[in-house]
Amino acid sequence: MSNNDLIKWVTSDVDFYDLLGTHFEAPETEIRRAYRKTALKYHPDKVGKDFDPAKYELFQAAYEVLIDPSLKSQYDNYRNAKILKKRANDLFDSKRKQMKEDLEAREKNGFSGPSKRPRNEDIHSESELELKRLAEEGRKRRAARAKLVAENSAPTQAPEKLVTTPAHMAEPLARQTEEDEIERLEKKIREVADAKAKRRAERKVKRTVEDKTASLKKDLNTLKEPNSTEEPATSKKNSPAHKSSSERKPDFSVTMARLKAAQQSRLQSKESKQELEGV
Repeated sequence: MSNNDLIKWVTSDVDFYDLLGTHFEAPETEIRRAYRKTALKYHPDKVGKDFDPAKYELFQAAYEVLIDPSLKSQYDNYRNAKILKKRANDLFDSKRKQMKEDLEAREKNGFSGPSKRPRNEDIHSESELELKRLAEEGRKRRAARAKLVAENSAPTQAPEKLVTTPAHMAEPLARQTEEDEIERLEKKIREVADAKAKRRAERKVKRTVEDKTASLKKDLNTLKEPNSTEEPATSKKNSPAHKSSSERKPDFSVTMARLKAAQQSRLQSKESKQELEGV
């Protein structure tokens, strides 16, 4: 196949290394050896009536892409970007599932307060670290591939004429794909950080409301205490009056003062309850 025909295979979703029975770090000599060995499964002279033209074309394209340094670099960039994206998605799916299970357990067993918070924070910290690591790996791979392409295209002018045009057609696509993936990961890192800050703010507001509610309840109980203590005192003062009619009756002004104090206490209690309900 010509280089123009091979360009379309640079963005193939098929793993060419698995197809040839080799690995990502294999040198060219090992790729050629794996090709000769695996060709027995696809060559028309070997498989006879079971020959599949489409599979054979794919097999030949995989071999020719992997032995061409420029095309191999472009294919590796595209393949690595896909792997990076899959790993990031798998990581997020795993963390989402774990967080979902934690939330369901908390709803089932009741809110357990601060004891659950450290675990949630650990989960998001791990997510941020993993995303940063994946983004850094992507940057390193991009730099390494760019260096490899520069080294392979430098030696002579003749080879450049053979591969320059197709390389310029496909390299921007592979490079842009990886840059987009890195940008997507960095965006997710920012989203995780924003969500973490939002949760902290919500917890702070909740604690403030709880503290204010507790304070209002305490004030309300304090307001109720004089009423509860006043009645026994009053009954004690009144009980001798039932026993002995000869004792002096309470002064009218004192009685009115007590009634006003009791009414004021009830009004304060009612206002406190209204404040508490408003919170």
